[in-house]
Amino acid sequence: RVDASMVANQRIAAMWADRNSLASYVETNTSLASSVGLPIGKRTTAVNGSLVTVTVTWRMPNDSSDNTYTATSNVVGNN
Repeated sequence: RVDASMVANQRIAAMWADRNSLASYVETNTSLASSVGLPIGKRTTAVNGSLVTVTVTWRMPNDSSDNTYTATSNVVGNN
């Protein structure tokens, strides 16, 4: 869960730094590098106006269901 939190928060931080291009960050089930530490890890990023939602899913070996971590942020402000 800590690794998933880090992945989501890094994504949100990148979006804060580039808040005029939020739509360019939209993605669905993008595979994460194995170095992240999340087996079968995937990231989905959704943007609704200034509201950003990042969902990270992963499945541990021998598990039958996915684990999920979701972070949201209202990305607004002056550049």
